[in-house]
Amino acid sequence: MAVLGPHMAVPSTWPTWNHRASSSEVARSSTGTSRWKRAETKLRCAGCRSRDRGTQRRHPIGAADESPLGRVRGIDTIHHTNIMHGMLRAQRRQVTVDAIAGWIVGGRFGPGETLPIEPAIGEELAVSRTVVREALKTLTAKGLVVTGPRLGTRVRPRSAWNHFDPDVVNWRLAAGVDEAFVHDLMELRLAIEPAAARLAARAATAEDIAAAEAAYRSMVGSARALDPYLKADIAFHECLLQATHNQFIAGLAPVFSALLRVSFRLSVRSPAGARASLPAHRRLLDAVIACEPGLAEAATFALIETARTDIANRPGSGSPPAKELHA
Repeated sequence: MAVLGPHMAVPSTWPTWNHRASSSEVARSSTGTSRWKRAETKLRCAGCRSRDRGTQRRHPIGAADESPLGRVRGIDTIHHTNIMHGMLRAQRRQVTVDAIAGWIVGGRFGPGETLPIEPAIGEELAVSRTVVREALKTLTAKGLVVTGPRLGTRVRPRSAWNHFDPDVVNWRLAAGVDEAFVHDLMELRLAIEPAAARLAARAATAEDIAAAEAAYRSMVGSARALDPYLKADIAFHECLLQATHNQFIAGLAPVFSALLRVSFRLSVRSPAGARASLPAHRRLLDAVIACEPGLAEAATFALIETARTDIANRPGSGSPPAKELHA
């Protein structure tokens, strides 16, 4: 018999738990005799505050190490294991989402066509039906597919897709863009960015100006290397969107980052082209600093028109390759 305390004797064959029993685990009868009530047992982990109901589960803490440090190490192991499982599950789900989206955007399944059933998709992608089901829910939320009884999972027309979702934009870029995409992109820029520059010239704070100046200095410093320059250029335009202090225009920054990458990679083809664009960016920034909305709007309009001309005059013809846009 293992003695727990006055009037508390437990058979030595009972399992030993790695967590100490809390006061709620011990019920005393009216006669003063203590006994375990399994149905009411709630084991609480002191580190993560998680609960195990009943006595059927236990944390996998090494039985040989019952010290407080040993229990903490065991708790850390549980946390790390749970985190890893969660990360792997999320990774599988995202890979599945990207794969099915690639089928749709790439044309394997056109608008109105029905995707394979969940077990078939899971077999092809080597994932469970649960992962496939979660992936299809994500694609439904982004407008690519619709599901329903006796309908299966059907591809929606491109006009129904959420084109301001960064994932949708990246899927389209991965599949390669066509001339219509580029045309619509430039029209979008002309509709949004000049107005945003006008607002930024009115609302920009000292912090906004400092951020834009830092991005511009990065452009100047990296103008001889195309990739760092394009990254700084995107940051510059994001700063101006944020400087509007308009929650809806600033909220466009994530999707605009992907779209601007397309525009810049098509219009700025060399370090020489990067250096040539610096004066136009400086004029735009100076107009914002001077609180001149009209000048800022005109400078942005001129900047985008120059980019459109550069794209139209780029060497070759047809759709730019996807690898070029993601380089």
